[in-house]
Amino acid sequence: DTVKSLGIPIYHDADWRLAILQPAPPQPSEEHNDELTKDTKTDPPSQPTQKRKTLSEEGLRLSGRQIAESVSSETTQEPTPDARETKMDYPPEYLVTALVPTYNSERFMQGLLEDLESQTIADRMEIVIVDTDSPTNEKAIVQEFQQHHDNIVYVQVSKRENSHAALNRCLRLAKGKYVTLACTDDRHKSDAYERMVAVLESKPDIGLVYANCYVTMGENETFREHTRAGAYCWIDFDRLRLLHGCFMGPQPMWRRSLHEKYGYFDENIIQPGDWDLWLRFAEGETFLHIDEFLGLYLYSPDSREHREPELSQHETELVRQRYMPRETELREREQRALLKQPAQSGIMAIVVRSTASHERVENCVEQLSRYSPTSEELFVKVVKAHADLAENELGVNVSPKSLTVLEALNQGTAWEAKYVLLISPDVDLTEGVVDALLTVAESDDSIAAVGPTSNAAPAPQRVESRDVEPESEPQKNLTSPPAPLLQGEEREPTSRVSLDFEIDSKWEEVSYLGGFCLLLKSRAIQQVGGLDESLSLNDALWQLYTRLRTSKYKLACAQEVYVLHAKLTNEEGANYDELTAAEIEMNANAKRLYESGDVQGAERMFKRAIQMNPNFVEPYNNLAVLYWQEGQTGAALYKLTEALQVDANDVGAVVNYGLICKELAAPDIAQQIFEAFLQRNPDATEVRELLEN
Repeated sequence: DTVKSLGIPIYHDADWRLAILQPAPPQPSEEHNDELTKDTKTDPPSQPTQKRKTLSEEGLRLSGRQIAESVSSETTQEPTPDARETKMDYPPEYLVTALVPTYNSERFMQGLLEDLESQTIADRMEIVIVDTDSPTNEKAIVQEFQQHHDNIVYVQVSKRENSHAALNRCLRLAKGKYVTLACTDDRHKSDAYERMVAVLESKPDIGLVYANCYVTMGENETFREHTRAGAYCWIDFDRLRLLHGCFMGPQPMWRRSLHEKYGYFDENIIQPGDWDLWLRFAEGETFLHIDEFLGLYLYSPDSREHREPELSQHETELVRQRYMPRETELREREQRALLKQPAQSGIMAIVVRSTASHERVENCVEQLSRYSPTSEELFVKVVKAHADLAENELGVNVSPKSLTVLEALNQGTAWEAKYVLLISPDVDLTEGVVDALLTVAESDDSIAAVGPTSNAAPAPQRVESRDVEPESEPQKNLTSPPAPLLQGEEREPTSRVSLDFEIDSKWEEVSYLGGFCLLLKSRAIQQVGGLDESLSLNDALWQLYTRLRTSKYKLACAQEVYVLHAKLTNEEGANYDELTAAEIEMNANAKRLYESGDVQGAERMFKRAIQMNPNFVEPYNNLAVLYWQEGQTGAALYKLTEALQVDANDVGAVVNYGLICKELAAPDIAQQIFEAFLQRNPDATEVRELLEN
C-alpha cells in the first residue's frame, strides 16, 4: 500500500530491472545507530535551490587538492592529453574508486561528497568526478571539498556527454583496486564500501558484488535518516536470468582489472549501458549478492529512464538481441547440473581457503588465470576448507554461501567440468604445470588422478627441495584404526635432509596423492561414487583412492612436474634451531596428560609445543599417534609428513608412518619410506627389520 500510494511501480521480469520492490521495512532503531557514522544533515529537499553552507562555514579542517582544468570531449575512447594532465599522482593504496558522472546535479553534490567522505574506509577511497558541461555550478562545491580532502579528482569537459561516456572517463582516471557507481542522488550506509570490499578481498574468484537498497522519494536524504518508500531486494546471481533483465542495482562494486579483459561501457547505449557491461562481465566472471541493505536509491519520476520509456524499451531489446544467442549454451549447462551429467570439457580449479592470507588466495587465482592450459577452458572457484570458516572477516551476509571443499569437488566432478583441479593457496604455480598434469591424465584412460612432485608432500611425491623450503598450515583431517609408539623427551640432533626418490619416468603409479595440487578426472570420480562429504578432506581422499584402486583406476605422480610450497616461518620470523627447556617440558607434560586420559588437554599442549618451536619434531610425532589412536587417520599422516619435513632422519616418525601405511594396505609407500631412510641410516636395525617383514 505504501508503494502504491507513492506511485512507485513494481518492476517485473519484462523490464530491465529484476527486483522486488517491497513496502518499507522498519527504520533502524536507536540501538543500531552506533554502527553507523553520523551523516551530515543536508537542506530539505523542498528547497533544492537554497544556497548551501560552505565547508569553511561548517568549520571543517582537512587537506586539499587543486581542481582540474576543463578539457575537450570530442571522444572518450582514450583520454585526451589534457585529461591525463589533470590527473595527479595518487597514493597506490586506494582500495576503491567511486565513479561520479555529473550533469545538472549541483543540488545533490554536497550531500554526495559528505556521504562518500563519511565512509568507514574513506581514507582508502578515491572519488573521481567527471562534469559533462553541466549548466549548474557543481564545480564550486567540489572545489570547496578539494581544499579539505586530498582524495577527490575533478574533470570538466566542454561538451555534453551521456553518463556512460563520463563513466569511461572516470574509469580511465581511476586508481582504486575496485570501482563502484556513485550516482549524485544516491546515498550509502556508512560501512557499505568496507563490507563490499571485504567480500571481494576474501573471494578473489568473484568479479562483482551487489547489495540490496532502500528506496526514497526525498532528495538529499541520508541512509540513516530518510523517508522510506520501498526496498529493492535483489535476487541471487543467475546468468540465465541476467539475460532477461538487470538485477545488479544502482551501486555495485567490481574489480577495475575486469575492464582490461572486457572493455568499457558502450557509449552508444544511453540507458541500459550498465546491463550491457554486466552481461559482458558475466561471460567469464561470477557475481555475488550481498543480502544486506547497504544503499539508498532516489526514485525520481523525472529521470531519463522514466521520461523516455520508448528509448528504454528499444535499447533494452537491442541489448537482449546482442546476448540472447548464449541462452541455449547456458540452458544446456543448467540442464547438466540438474541431471548431474558430467561435462565433456573444461577444468574447474578449486582454491581451498583456510588460514591462508587474502594475498595468497588472490595470488593463486591470478596464477591460475595466467598459467591456464591451452587445450581446456579453466574456471576458478574459491571454497572454504570447512563449514565453520567465516565467509569473510566482517561476517558479511553473502548469498549464496561459499561451498566447502568436498561440496565443490562433488559438484565439479558431477557436472561442471571434465577435470577438477584441487589446489592450496600455499602452492606456487609456474607456467606449464596444469598443462603437464593434463597431459599425464590424458595419456592413459585408467588414470583417475594426477599430482606433481613437491618439496612438501606425502612420501611418493616428495623430492629434494629446490632453493625454497615449505610453508603452509596443516589442515585437520579424520578416519580410524590401532597403535604405534610415543616419543619421549630424549632427542637426537635434527637435520633438514629431504626424502628423495629416483625419477626415471614421466609418471609413476602410487597409492596416495596429496590434496595440495591434485587433478581429478570427473568421469572416474563419479563412477566410484564421488567423495564422502561427512569426512575431512584427507580422509575422504583416502577412501576415494581405495575405491578407485578397487575399480582398477590408477593414481599417477607426474615425476617431471614440480610445484613449490613457500617457506615455513613463524609470524615473528624467529630462529628455531635450538630447543629450550620449556619446549621439552611442554612436550613431556603433554605426554603425561595423554597417558592419564586427557586427550584434549594433551592435543592442546602438543600444539603449543609446536608453536613454541616448529623445528621440534617430537610433538608432531606425538600428535600423529594421538590422532591415529583417536581414529583420525588423515590427521595422523599429515602430522607425520610434517615431522619428516622437520627431520627426515627421525626414527619414530619413519616407523609410525610405515606402520600406518601397512595397516592401510599401502605397503609400497611404507617400503619407499623405509628404503629411503636406510640409505641414509644403514644401521637402523628396527627399520630394517620392519622392511624385511
